[in-house]
Order: sequence, then C-alpha cells, then structure tokens
Amino acid sequence: MKGRRRLPIDARSRAGGFTLLEIVLVLAVIAVIISVTWPPLMRYVRQQDLKESSVNVRHELAGTRIKSIEFGLTYQFRYEPGGRWYAVLPYDRPDVGNSPTSSTGSALLTKTKAPPAILKQLPETCRFRVKPSQPVEQIPPEWRQLLPQDAPLGRISWSVPILFFPDGTAETATIIVEDQRTNSQTLSLRSLTGSVEIGPLVHGVEP
Repeated sequence: MKGRRRLPIDARSRAGGFTLLEIVLVLAVIAVIISVTWPPLMRYVRQQDLKESSVNVRHELAGTRIKSIEFGLTYQFRYEPGGRWYAVLPYDRPDVGNSPTSSTGSALLTKTKAPPAILKQLPETCRFRVKPSQPVEQIPPEWRQLLPQDAPLGRISWSVPILFFPDGTAETATIIVEDQRTNSQTLSLRSLTGSVEIGPLVHGVEP
C-alpha cells in the first residue's frame, strides 16, 4: 500500500476520541443544567409527597367512618401533632359496642368482632402540624394494646380522639399535614355527613 497516505499521530488521536477540553465543557454544561432543574424537581417531589400523604390520611378517615357504620361501634382517629404517627381503633369496647341491653341493664355481647386497629406513619418528609393550644394525651393502655406492640407508642403524645359514630356522623375536626418547608394541606371533617375535604396546597418557606 505504497500510495496510502498516513495521518500524523496527533491527527489520528483527534479522530478517535474527545479531547480533555471537550469533556470538561460537556461536564460543565451538565452541571449547569442540573443546578437549574434540581430545585424545581425537589420542590415537585416534596409537594407530591405532601399531596399523597393528605390523600392517604383522607382515605383512613373515610375508612374509619365505614368501620363505625359496619361494626356498630364508635371509632376514633388519632394523630401525633408535630410527628408522623396516626391510628384508627375502636372507642367503644370491641366486644360490646352499641349493642342493645338486656332486661337487667347489662350490655349484650355482639357476635361481630371489630377489625384490627390501624397504625400508620406519614413519610419522613411530612408531619402533622401542631395547632395553637392543641391538647395532647397518651392513649390509654386498654386501647394501646390493640395496636402493634413493636411501635414506641408509650412515648408518643397523641391528639384527643376524633370520633366517628355508627349513624355515619362524626365530630367536626381539621387536620393539617405539612412538609419540611411548611407547605401544607388542610383536611376538614364535617360532622353531619362524616365526609372529608382536602384544601388547596398552601406554600410555606421555599429553599
């Protein structure tokens, strides 16, 4: 191949790959793109966590009403102000509930057993807001034993119970779920219908 022209070494190296300067420029462009898009992306993720958490709490509130109607028991919903725990459990004794009384005045035991109590947590990015002058208390042992025993329930300060009644009504209540930037959503429980509405997302302190 006497007539074939051979490229210089530096020309062959340029034809076969990228120079260090080109790689640095590409990385710089990528870094700029990430710096511009990262804050809005993280804001979106936080807001999605908040919205999903509010929907999950609403689901459990609605489920508490259904349990109360189905099993003929007054049920309670509790949450941890300033924390992440929330629970659903009977307020009446599960073996008695609102059963009719005998001629002697003692309650007749119902054959229907109440479903297991529910204990859940919000994701780490969310919590229940503490409202001004909000009272808190410990769950009494007779109710706490219905919940999973491996959770640190004895160290948690709970809200007072929000009650749901077998006729489908409930106590009026508002619960605020917020994220680490104090973006928040308010859940409003209506007493007459026991329905729950989620308010719009309210923006708090942005990064």
